[in-house]
Amino acid sequence: MNDDDILFHHLNALILKYFPELPFNEKVFEKYITNKNRDWLVRYYMVDWLYKNEKTELFELLFIRNNENPFILRKINDYKFILSKDDTFKTLFTEKLLRADYDLTALQGLYLSFRNLNLFFRLKDNSNYNSYVRAILGGKIDDFILKTLKKEYGISNPDTFFNRNIWDKDDEYSELVEAFYAYESFRKTQPSIAVLNLNNFNNLCFNKICSRLNIKQNSKEYGVNLDANIIQDIFPKANRYWAEINTKRNQKSEAHPYDKYGKIRIKITQNELNELHKKEIETLDEICKYRNY
Repeated sequence: MNDDDILFHHLNALILKYFPELPFNEKVFEKYITNKNRDWLVRYYMVDWLYKNEKTELFELLFIRNNENPFILRKINDYKFILSKDDTFKTLFTEKLLRADYDLTALQGLYLSFRNLNLFFRLKDNSNYNSYVRAILGGKIDDFILKTLKKEYGISNPDTFFNRNIWDKDDEYSELVEAFYAYESFRKTQPSIAVLNLNNFNNLCFNKICSRLNIKQNSKEYGVNLDANIIQDIFPKANRYWAEINTKRNQKSEAHPYDKYGKIRIKITQNELNELHKKEIETLDEICKYRNY
């Protein structure tokens, strides 16, 4: 494990996984504690190694020095729960996990409470719990659009526009959620599929804005209405950026095999989509700040 020339570092991970009782070695710990080493699994199984060697004081250092890796965190959390003999600590510790924004960390809190049924039976449908935990305990799961816009996009008041009073038709809102979910699912892996779904989402939002504000659409074609600038005066960013996204969808996605010049289209790149994503956030922020729907 001190060999600097080793080709496959996952072999060291397997050593720590299957032989965690190996004596603690400070040089090995210092070598692998930083995230400069490409194989984070070494550090993941290092948690077991530290536990077996009664070096649990080093858990926090390992966690912090690895950019707060959530997988390492969950393994550390497991040992913290096992090691503690204090019921008050276990209660407060579990409650903290249940409130975590990261879903898997919150679900770990629920799992740990199962291991101590006295804790589990004291759990209530707390509105501060993670939405998945609340759903499991009989509460209502968070709306996907509202949760994503608030926590991922940094939009503080998404329910100004995305609420069930405005979106009062179930089939319409289900279509909106489906388009947005597909966009988020493919945003970092399949940009051409993502931009197609983003455009569907924007189209639905555009129609809803026109309906709520009694803005007459000049055509049945979404792109034609954007080009006519019918929402320009109220939502200048939405009009400009949605037109750009619609063009990308038409020219660089699975929507059409050819571009406007009759050539086989070249799909949108990840960098191009990243730039459009920033503009989409600005647009949604603009829409959610408007108060006169």
